[in-house]
Amino acid sequence: MFRVFKSKEFYFFISKKIDCLEIDFGGIAEGYALKKIIDMMQKEGVDDALINFGGNITSISKNHKWKTYINEPLKEIKPFREINLNNQSISTSSLYGKFINYKSDKLSHIINPKTKKLKKYQNLSVSIISNNPVYSDALSTAIISMSVNEMLEFIRKNKIKAIVLKKMGDKKTEIIYKTESWQSYVVPILLYLIIGGSLVITNRNVEFNLTIRDAFVMTILSWLLMSILCAVPFVYTQSDLSIIDAVFESMSGITT
Repeated sequence: MFRVFKSKEFYFFISKKIDCLEIDFGGIAEGYALKKIIDMMQKEGVDDALINFGGNITSISKNHKWKTYINEPLKEIKPFREINLNNQSISTSSLYGKFINYKSDKLSHIINPKTKKLKKYQNLSVSIISNNPVYSDALSTAIISMSVNEMLEFIRKNKIKAIVLKKMGDKKTEIIYKTESWQSYVVPILLYLIIGGSLVITNRNVEFNLTIRDAFVMTILSWLLMSILCAVPFVYTQSDLSIIDAVFESMSGITT
């Protein structure tokens, strides 16, 4: 394996004990290359650009709003979620992209640094979103080498913007973790306060003599309004649900 030394000049160097071993910077090289390209483009005055290195995508967005997709954790390409990627970068690492068959096991190309063994093949992916492609690339590679519990603990502790997906057999893709947006909670609350406050202020001196028909219409309208407002969190968190599906889900929750 490799041994790390520190010289008197405080420079680090590596010595390998086995000649056939090589160091591969694939876990961070793509992010580094993207950062260099973005810096060069911005220096030349490029206002809008989307660069795709497969599992690593970065963007410059001044006049154009970019959208891209996170794919389902499958070998075949199948879009799962649309995300806005304006002046940001996303890197996705997985345990299904490359694999080898060893004896009776199907193993991924990711090494667990603790056990020094290849992790088992499974339909699991980690996507990291940040302002720096090097950061996204390095973190997605590091996090995918952890166990699921370690992933979630590390992401929450360090407040990383991430989406972790898993698929078991023919079951629907499961979102194990996704970073929630604060707007998804604040916006509905503000809308409720504004609408409710306006109704109270404008009708505080009005006496109502409601008929059964009036009460029924008000109940239906209130139900529809709540359903629309409760769909806002799905929109702000960029859920894989469409707007219509989001409204349907909120209606279902309120009705239940």
